[in-house]
Amino acid sequence: MARQKGIIKINGSLGGITFYQQNGENFTRETNGPSKEKIQSDPAFRRTRENNQEFAGSAAAGKALRLGLQTYLDVMSDSRVTSALMKQFRIMVNRADSGTRGQRPIEILKHKDLLVGFNFNRFTLFDSVFMAPYSVAVNTDRTAATFTIPDFSTDNSIHVPSGATHLRIIATASALSSYEFDESSKKYVPTDIESNTRNASASSVFIPIGGFVGATTELTPTITPAPALLATSALVACIGIEFYQMVASKPYLLAQGNSMKITNVF
Repeated sequence: MARQKGIIKINGSLGGITFYQQNGENFTRETNGPSKEKIQSDPAFRRTRENNQEFAGSAAAGKALRLGLQTYLDVMSDSRVTSALMKQFRIMVNRADSGTRGQRPIEILKHKDLLVGFNFNRFTLFDSVFMAPYSVAVNTDRTAATFTIPDFSTDNSIHVPSGATHLRIIATASALSSYEFDESSKKYVPTDIESNTRNASASSVFIPIGGFVGATTELTPTITPAPALLATSALVACIGIEFYQMVASKPYLLAQGNSMKITNVF
């Protein structure tokens, strides 16, 4: 592996050399391995094709979940959240008890334990930042999640980053469909296209840091108009926290301390 120092940036392969980017840096390496055409047609690579199809399905499910949270992920996730989510969905595929290799379904509700507790920033875990108790309930149609947070002390229950004067609690609810392999397109597709990725969020007022909040905080993100979720689709509920510095009565979002996790999959 070698680093590129020139001003010309190339992605892909050229003359036996592969050019690629990783963590914002440009690298080169010698191209090796079978060609794309060989992988797609050679019987010896049947297992590779099966794995590639299931990886693509896992990526599609992960993207759908991220789309439901895209408003907040820029400040609440780390650079590897895409691959981390994809890994969890890939495990779901491996757990499937039906379907043939390369076409096994991604069943969200059946394997929801792989998502519950997932932190979008592995460096800033939500439970290490927000330590106050809370509860989450869902409505009958699974289109709204109610987060109830009793009054708490911001001094004792919050790990406050330097410079923060206020915080805001975020609650989200996102519909996530199961995925199955479609023979006609040779791709994984959502089984509930109408509901998939539909989402809602709710946020608290700006809470001053120092002392008790002074009241119970209740947040109910509600997807409207309410979709009719299929029995195999899920409502993914997340809770997050943002930190701000108030300057001349104007809030400025800080770059550190913000975090979010999946609390429930209903």
